[in-house]
This record gives sequence, C-alpha cells and structure tokens, in this order.
Amino acid sequence: ILRDKAFKNATEADIRPVIDVHLYGTLWCTRAAWNRMLEQGYGRVVNTTSAAGLFGNFGQTNYGAAKMGIVGFSRAAAIEGAKANGVACIGALWGFSDEGELHLAEADALAGEPEEVPDLVVDLLGLEA
Repeated sequence: ILRDKAFKNATEADIRPVIDVHLYGTLWCTRAAWNRMLEQGYGRVVNTTSAAGLFGNFGQTNYGAAKMGIVGFSRAAAIEGAKANGVACIGALWGFSDEGELHLAEADALAGEPEEVPDLVVDLLGLEA
C-alpha cells in the first residue's frame, strides 16, 4: 500500500498503515516460518524491498522508512540464521552487493518487470527452475 503525502502533512493515519503492511508484514511472515527453519537446520527467506528506501521519493517518507527497515531486518536475520547453520535470509535490494557494499550500477542491471521477480528469487536461492 502507499499513502503518499509530504512528510510535513503526514499524519499517523498516513504513516502507520504503510509501516504495518510493509515492515511488520515482512517481520511477522518471516517469524511464522523462522523457528521451523531453525529446528530443521535449513531454510531460505527472500525479502524484497524497493529502491525508494535507498534513494527516496517525494511524499514517501513512510514507504522509504519501511523498505529500508526491511533491509536492516534482513541483514540482522541473516546473521542470526547463519549461526543456526543453514538458515539464510536474503534482502533483495537493488544497489547492494552480497558483501553489503553499495553498487549503484547494479540497480539498472536488476531492474525489470514484475513478472521477472520469480526468476530473480529462484536465482537468489540457487534453485533450478
């Protein structure tokens, strides 16, 4: 969801639903599977986000904050999952390498159409189609 509005005019009713859907939705969906993946010693989580969090868009402070929150969550979950031997959490953000280094040129290389997202996820997971 989007609730675009200049930050100076944004109310809690404009901000909270966006944070709830994008950030908390990601947290709770991941949490629903996390303990099972830890118990079996294997699992993969792919969280997708938006360049709007990295670069920003006018009127989207709420959306940008939620999307970068997903990046921070994914990176922290990846560290926790790695300690569990086999649980990986990948945050797919255009512009970041696997090493966490910023590579803006990669943004164009990964940009595509919505119907291309499933193939990207399969590639990130290293699965055969």
